[in-house]
Amino acid sequence: MKANSSAQRHSIEMDGVNLTLQELISYKQQSLRWLPPAKSLWSQMLGQHQSSALGRGMDFAEVRQYQPGDDIRSIDWRVTARTGKTHTKLYTEEREKPVMLYIDLSDSMRFGSTFMLKSVLASHMAALVSWLSTANNDRVGAVIDLGTQLIDVKPSARNSAL
Repeated sequence: MKANSSAQRHSIEMDGVNLTLQELISYKQQSLRWLPPAKSLWSQMLGQHQSSALGRGMDFAEVRQYQPGDDIRSIDWRVTARTGKTHTKLYTEEREKPVMLYIDLSDSMRFGSTFMLKSVLASHMAALVSWLSTANNDRVGAVIDLGTQLIDVKPSARNSAL
């Protein structure tokens, strides 16, 4: 009997109308099932490794003198002409993909089936996407539309921000 009562204390009460923080936090554990399996070291060495850098990036960092091995496409011809020595531009690499969610919690979303309101379902989906994104080391932000006001949540990668 005690095991049953403790299971009831740890279970999540969902009525489909009222939303609790415990419901949304439960998606953190469920989101781990959605992540792709970790690749072995051998598959990374065979060319299947996806770099954490997403390309050359567009943020200019600095101009420095050309060194052997630098990409010739990044030569800064204006500085080279002015100084008489070859210079190259350096860019910072784009390493993160911030995820922005738009969550409509206005009065128009307060309807649904006999199981759950649309606003509650939208909150559940936003929680799942948020936990998946933070598990991939991406920052998550949101714009929450309450109908009368918009709440802007700045992107953050911390679990406490979710």
